[in-house]
Amino acid sequence: GLAFALNSQNGETIWESSNSGFSSKYAVPSIGSNGNVYIGSAMLYCLDGKTGAKKWGSKIAQYRPVNVVDFSPVIGSDGTIFLGGEKGKLYALKGNTGEQAWGFTTIPKHPLLGSNRITGSPVIGSDGTVYFGTPDSKVYALDRKTGKKLWENDSVGSIWSSPAISSDGTLFVENYALDAKNGVEKWRFVTKEGGSINMNSSPVIGADGTVYISSLNKNVYAFETDCGGPAKSPWPMRGQNPQHTGRAPKK
Repeated sequence: GLAFALNSQNGETIWESSNSGFSSKYAVPSIGSNGNVYIGSAMLYCLDGKTGAKKWGSKIAQYRPVNVVDFSPVIGSDGTIFLGGEKGKLYALKGNTGEQAWGFTTIPKHPLLGSNRITGSPVIGSDGTVYFGTPDSKVYALDRKTGKKLWENDSVGSIWSSPAISSDGTLFVENYALDAKNGVEKWRFVTKEGGSINMNSSPVIGADGTVYISSLNKNVYAFETDCGGPAKSPWPMRGQNPQHTGRAPKK
């Protein structure tokens, strides 16, 4: 596979980096405040943003012997990289070396169904708490320094996407709104007929507090809230911001 850097003005190639591990069709790169480019696949790769040269590769656990990472890396304020694995494990890696700082393994509600793979990127709250969901209908909150579980909610629907956290501490997870302090449900969106709907997408929080989300029935929904906009945190939603630039803010 290939990774490219293009000139934003004319589309010309600045550099290209070839590696057999660049095979994920879903995980877009993330860019650190130091200019490094992080690409998730069977491994997490760190490339020099100016040249495309590989700085390091950090192997993460996987369930199958193929490259199946379906998410993008998330970057903390201290440069720590957070990302999930095929076997339902969330990792914290040191940004300068790729060395594992900690790993948290989820426990599937239905173990016989197989892997509890994490398919959405985590997000980071204003206090540094790391949040993510799993397809077996769980949402977790972890301490960013140790990986210790702070709480879990196992009453939501199947989560395949990334959450988003607001400045008032509301965690939006597909069609659910949870209290980020304890995981207690605040409200959920259902159709006018009273049924639930499969969102399967990552919420986006606007500066005015409006929450946007799309669904598998080809609709886009906008919810008026008083959440205060995105949390002032290193990575409050998928892609770091409403534009999904995937770029960590400069320190």
